[in-house]
Amino acid sequence: MADLDRTLKLLDDTRSRLLAEVAPMPDDDFARRPAQDAWSAGHVLDHLAVLEGRLVPHFRAMVAGTKPSTVSLFDRLRCLPPRVVLWRGIRIRNPKIVAPAEQPPTREELLARLAGSRADLKAFIAENRDRDLTRYRLVHKALGGIHLYAWFEMIACHEERHRQQIAEIREALAAKR
Repeated sequence: MADLDRTLKLLDDTRSRLLAEVAPMPDDDFARRPAQDAWSAGHVLDHLAVLEGRLVPHFRAMVAGTKPSTVSLFDRLRCLPPRVVLWRGIRIRNPKIVAPAEQPPTREELLARLAGSRADLKAFIAENRDRDLTRYRLVHKALGGIHLYAWFEMIACHEERHRQQIAEIREALAAKR
């Protein structure tokens, strides 16, 4: 089984870096797109909140047996390490189901949703500390059929990827001044 203390620390550290990245942004910049076809920091946080908010109930359903863990042999063999998502050289298109709203909620609403979804994730991890979560797999578009421990790490890596994106958004907006 995975080292869940290390996983929880990774999730906490990544979230702290993300929040530190958006904290100094003025509200106008937080909601501003650096380019017409780009996301604002608000869009990025909305995407993160939507994704984590959708995954945890899915994980719960899998463990409860109400949602089967059906992963093809191909996807089981096509398992890449979660840290692959940190490499930003390849853009991964989001499924529409985790796309941000065209007009994201306020910073306060987004921060509250992120806090709530992270609390739910950490509660799920705590509730299943003694369960072997390698038995439960879910297909990730880029990583293949990864088990839940890898999903936890992917969530942290995905958040770090988007923290880097927010840093680029801040730089782009500063350059326009």
